[in-house]
Amino acid sequence: MAGTNAHAAKAALLTLMQAAVGYAGVQVLYSYPGLSHEMRETIYFDSEIGGSVELVSMRGGQALKRGEELTTTLVIEVQKPGSTRADNEARACALGTIFEGVIATNPDLGSLSNMKLARISSFTMTSWADDECEYTRVLYGVRFTSHNT
Repeated sequence: MAGTNAHAAKAALLTLMQAAVGYAGVQVLYSYPGLSHEMRETIYFDSEIGGSVELVSMRGGQALKRGEELTTTLVIEVQKPGSTRADNEARACALGTIFEGVIATNPDLGSLSNMKLARISSFTMTSWADDECEYTRVLYGVRFTSHNT
């Protein structure tokens, strides 16, 4: 849908996160940076965003009004060769706490036009290891509510 806030919401949240204190040395990116077995801390959006759209009015010659409830996934990855699972999970949670603060203090994503509320809707943490590295991945479901005119 061309009039959606999908890209604008993700871009606004990314800008707020890139400016957040505590992310020095962390890659805060719009999309997946590619596979690596080196030490790396990365935050990016999953490739999918979607949700429900409610058409509020459709009158000839007037702007289309609709409400959107969109959800995407924010991914936090910590990869450290020689690290312990406990250390990786602690670091991933620390990075997540910064994100939680960013979204809690900016529920309208810095006054993004038509944005009513951005909030966290889910959380999952998964850890694993291979012969090269210890990995932890945190997934935050992020929901955007907007009323577009």
